[in-house]
Amino acid sequence: MALKYVLVIFISVHLQLFTTEAVQEIWEKCSLSCGGGVQRKKGMKNVTRMCNLLNCPGDAGCLSVHYTFDTLMDGRAYDTSNNANHGTIAGTAKLENNGKFAKCLHLPKHSNVSLGAKGFHNRPSSAITVALWVKTTSSTGKHELFHTCASDVANGKAQFHFEINDGKVRWLHRDHMERTVFNVISESSVPTDTWTHIAGTYRTSTRVAKIYINGENGKLSTNSQLQKFGKNARVDALSPDWGCANIGDYRNERPLDGYIDDFFIFKCELMAVEITDLYQSGSFKRHGIPVP
Repeated sequence: MALKYVLVIFISVHLQLFTTEAVQEIWEKCSLSCGGGVQRKKGMKNVTRMCNLLNCPGDAGCLSVHYTFDTLMDGRAYDTSNNANHGTIAGTAKLENNGKFAKCLHLPKHSNVSLGAKGFHNRPSSAITVALWVKTTSSTGKHELFHTCASDVANGKAQFHFEINDGKVRWLHRDHMERTVFNVISESSVPTDTWTHIAGTYRTSTRVAKIYINGENGKLSTNSQLQKFGKNARVDALSPDWGCANIGDYRNERPLDGYIDDFFIFKCELMAVEITDLYQSGSFKRHGIPVP
């Protein structure tokens, strides 16, 4: 009787393992370990689903670029993320000693940092966080913090826009089909001549864009976000086409005309506690990767 009971348990456990493995074999590996990746059904490229929808911790392999602006390497901003996304400095931009942390980059009019978009490693696709310290000299006009554009630059189709517009923070993205995925504007303003920490986040699985100012998730005065992508739209709504990616001046129309320090891009949505860590200490906590 005992032997029969053991055999039943043995067969049951192995049947469950076989069933689990069979189900897992239907889908390809998730594109992200967290933060909302995409899975494709094996043998059916047009069948996809979202997977691993939990927020990413900062150390989940999603750091794309980090500029401290403390040193230059052959006239380029050095990327400490080990992704080799070193930035090419153009115009009269230069390092100065009055940064938030040691040195900073002064970006006057007609100056920018090109991130080398076509060879950009660890590029955001399903989620993104952009975070930085900034000090502007004017509260009026448009001051570009970060932007990307499509490869067909002649048509002027900007995709990511992270800017200060008449003192308010604007965070916008248009996808590869030229649809506005999100367009949000902060309710509170950024003071002039004051170091201010700003972060923008978005994740396709939740379709929610957020703006943080000095570590706090601020209220939005404008909140336009695409809720439905349509029957034939791609699941990964963030545009993969980075014809350009710059910090600072956009076509000499939106000069930053200020100072920037400790610039980050992540290919995941940082959690609120991690944004707070960036604001308070310039680093993000090493949380464990959540179980999918």
